[in-house]
Amino acid sequence: MSTSDSVVNRSSAELKELRLRLGWSLSEMCRRLGCAKDLVVQYESGKGQPDRETLLQYEALFSVLEEQSRKNQMRPLADSVLQSESLQQISEDSLDQ
Repeated sequence: MSTSDSVVNRSSAELKELRLRLGWSLSEMCRRLGCAKDLVVQYESGKGQPDRETLLQYEALFSVLEEQSRKNQMRPLADSVLQSESLQQISEDSLDQ
């Protein structure tokens, strides 16, 4: 499967979800993709299909988002361990006073 094939198989809803998860407006997505706003609207509504170059750009964005998600999945566990240790230290210190 080529890189563009995986994007072609993505639904219009996934393309819109990508933009929303990135926190980008339609205008920002258009700026990043280098295309007109009406094209992104067509892609996200299923009324149009991105060309090969745009598909590759979408795939690159999906890859970045997936990598960030993997990193963030590890962070909550580390944060919870640090928070519990900090709370435990605070509790022990306050008992000694």
